[in-house]
Amino acid sequence: MNTFKRLMLTGVWCVCALLTGASGLQPALAAPAGASCAGRLGLSADCPIPLRFTRGSYGVLVSGTLTRIPDQRFYSIRARAGQRMTITFTGLAAMRGGINFPGGSGDGPFYGEGNSITLPTTGVYVLYVGQNTMAGDPWRGPFTLAVLVR
Repeated sequence: MNTFKRLMLTGVWCVCALLTGASGLQPALAAPAGASCAGRLGLSADCPIPLRFTRGSYGVLVSGTLTRIPDQRFYSIRARAGQRMTITFTGLAAMRGGINFPGGSGDGPFYGEGNSITLPTTGVYVLYVGQNTMAGDPWRGPFTLAVLVR
């Protein structure tokens, strides 16, 4: 089943419509922070891919590919205490993810469909997604991650 059909079946289609609909919102990736992550960007919590919203938007949609088994991708996003973050993701098979809060604690695991949390502190959060290797056969391939912050 292709990614877009899975998105529609899991309810992510409405998130995608908000992000890419008539308002013209587009995902934006910030430039890497430094050369220390060269060749490793997104492969660890130490080198997450920075996400930023385009001006006036409250969400970002990211596509990625998992190439190893097991594999994870890491993204960072700056947010304020009290904001509500919704994380939704889907891939070719079962996925699992979570969030690391500034200061070391976190939340998860999440399993892809509209995971919402109220953010406890202001700072940089690290999101991670990957195959759910406990749910069956491991897989490689594309995935989509949607993040909303209000």
